[in-house]
Amino acid sequence: RAIVSTTHTSLYYVRAIVSTTHTGTRMCYRGGSRIYLRGRDIGTIMFLFFQILIAANIFVLAAGVGQWVKFSPEYGGSICRDPVCEYEMVIKEEVSLVYRIEPGQAVGFSNGEIQYVDVNPTTGQLKINRTNFYSDEKFAVYDDMEIDAENVTTLDGVRRIIFTTNHKFPGPTIEVMRGAEVVVRVDNRLLHREITIHWHGLHVADTPWMDGASHVTQCPIAPGSTFKYRFLAEPAGSMFYHDHTGQISEGIYGQFIIHEVLPQTGYFPVMIRHWMPVLFEEFFAEDPYRGSFMGQYAGAGPLVLPHSQLWYSADGVKLSSMSFHSILINHRGQFGGNGAPIAAFEVITGEQYTFRIVNPAIEFTLQFSIDDHRVEIEGSEQGPVDRVSIAPAQRYDVIVKADQPAGNYWIRVRTVDLQGEQKAILHYEGADEEIDPTSSDVNCTREEPCRVFNPEWSVYPEHANTVAVLPNSTQPSQYTTEVLDTIRNVDFEIFLDMGFAIGSGINGRRFVPSASHMYSADPSAGIVACDEEQCRHEGCYCTHIVDIPFRKSVQMVLTNMGDATRGKGHHSMHIHGYTFAVLKTGFGEYDRASGELIASSSDITCTHRFCLDSHWAEGHPTGLNLNDPVFSDTVKVPVGGYVVVRIFTANPGYWLFHCHQSMHQIEGMELIFNVSGDQAARPPDDFPQCSSYEFTQQDYDDYTRFHIKPAKETVGLHCVSYLALFAACATGVVLTVVSLLVALLIRKFVWKSTTPYKKNGGAAFSELIQDVDPPTPLVTLRNVQQL
Repeated sequence: RAIVSTTHTSLYYVRAIVSTTHTGTRMCYRGGSRIYLRGRDIGTIMFLFFQILIAANIFVLAAGVGQWVKFSPEYGGSICRDPVCEYEMVIKEEVSLVYRIEPGQAVGFSNGEIQYVDVNPTTGQLKINRTNFYSDEKFAVYDDMEIDAENVTTLDGVRRIIFTTNHKFPGPTIEVMRGAEVVVRVDNRLLHREITIHWHGLHVADTPWMDGASHVTQCPIAPGSTFKYRFLAEPAGSMFYHDHTGQISEGIYGQFIIHEVLPQTGYFPVMIRHWMPVLFEEFFAEDPYRGSFMGQYAGAGPLVLPHSQLWYSADGVKLSSMSFHSILINHRGQFGGNGAPIAAFEVITGEQYTFRIVNPAIEFTLQFSIDDHRVEIEGSEQGPVDRVSIAPAQRYDVIVKADQPAGNYWIRVRTVDLQGEQKAILHYEGADEEIDPTSSDVNCTREEPCRVFNPEWSVYPEHANTVAVLPNSTQPSQYTTEVLDTIRNVDFEIFLDMGFAIGSGINGRRFVPSASHMYSADPSAGIVACDEEQCRHEGCYCTHIVDIPFRKSVQMVLTNMGDATRGKGHHSMHIHGYTFAVLKTGFGEYDRASGELIASSSDITCTHRFCLDSHWAEGHPTGLNLNDPVFSDTVKVPVGGYVVVRIFTANPGYWLFHCHQSMHQIEGMELIFNVSGDQAARPPDDFPQCSSYEFTQQDYDDYTRFHIKPAKETVGLHCVSYLALFAACATGVVLTVVSLLVALLIRKFVWKSTTPYKKNGGAAFSELIQDVDPPTPLVTLRNVQQL
């Protein structure tokens, strides 16, 4: 077994332990150690030598990048500068690794064709793979067709179902000026899935039912239906949009940039995310932790790691139970070094660029770095850093200076334990595009330790030679100054704990969505009420709603300190409709040598299992930053620690608050803040409604009685049937009596006025006719009577 760490400071830390069980000899190589060999070990050494050669060749093949997909910087040309900016999004199911042959070029179908594409793992070239349907010889012309990677959504080189927006994955970037009215018509053309679009980071003031939170602010958009969103672009910054019914995992997301002023330098919209080989609903159906979700059976867990194989961060906290598959950088990546195309960002020597980085990932926090380039965070005063840690739903504008010799440099995006990695390329204009980068990751030493911005912990292990740079402050602006004036004093304080006491929940409550939405005619009709007694003692499943007063300074203390017997994890908590002023992040106690968490923070007292009795310890809180705090709608709540945030509740409505790691959110780590929702603007009268429906027995009886012909009954009669029978009989009797009366009248008045008819030997029929006096009708009547 050979273990090589690139983060250590010298070869002294490289260890190799080789055990040879067939010779009974054990050899240990250590920095400065002597090596003792015996003759019969030479065979073992030769075997290991060839194994190393094979491994080296595999590494070289895996490191090959194949095609580059080049991204050029934006300079504001795509910004909508109108007061009203309109867009349309058509959402469809498609497949990755396919090539669209346009109408007029297709062999078989005049309206175009979709062909599978495979990646050559050695050269990285793309080649059409004709399926059974296209196996006829006439389609052989496709075999030698050159495929440009820019025209293929390759993802990580593994084919799977994806959801596209206007045939793009991810969706197109929206860029507007602050204060613009934005109109987006969403057309759901998925086969059977509902969707909504949430405008992540936007306040959607005055139209809170345009927030896009499924079953909170609106009903989902049904397949075949459309929904038109209309809202104000506020505040400025790097935002993004995404589906809020679970389909963000499949690709329904994109950047949404709101500019305060027109940009003066080039910028790159960058999306980094963890990627899965299956639809998220398939993952959830097989999730073993589903067993603790509303009493469901535990799933088989093919994509969930056993406890013995979990990945852990530097503080000893598990990263996720979800097995790692791959990472995408602007929807390009590789699985297992399969040679799929990767992203390349082209820069000009001497220029400065902004990488607007968004992590819409469903699970993993990722770190961004560029070999031989230190970066800075826009708005931060904490100087250059080597790596930037970005949790799910977080965004950072990273400033990159192209100040190195022209060439190609690796861009690295990794999980925080540095085990999962995907590379892209920083390509200087004029450098050879046929040569892959040969740059190396930063070497962290005791003399020059690495600086990591925004980790979930405050201390790294001593041997890592790394310093945590915490985002504690930002450059003040007119906006931040105005907000700070409203929150200097606290009117209302609330403690919310995200511990795993009953699994994913908040304060011992796991969220159950409403069957309707909070702006419906009767919002209470669809919710699952919380049983306060059960919630306090056992935990519960319910529609967790927290009432917050209107136009008040509200301080929230977000803790992660509850009973951890069922596990623990850092959380990326996001609020809708507001931006937090982040006054402080408090951490637990760490072992300085190992960096592992050993105790929760002593700043807050929590004795209840769900921390329902949380309060500040004597002498706290301290160190709250009310001068230049960071403003963010998403904060990381560390295990054993807490985050203090404040908002001024000037935006009435019902706002969702939840963890943005999908496993945690779908299992119940969310709630609704009711900020005087009854005072929020009401939606139009024709705003879509949704609810549960029950066709009761009484409804059924009433409906079938008046609208459906009763079936013949085998036993007994309905009361209605008796009435009908009586009416029919009575009608028959009346008609019979009337008929008899008419007959008697005719006999009395008509028969006597004509020649008598003799029963025996009466006159012939012709004689009867001659004896009849006018008018003719009497003759007809007599004839009929006689006959």
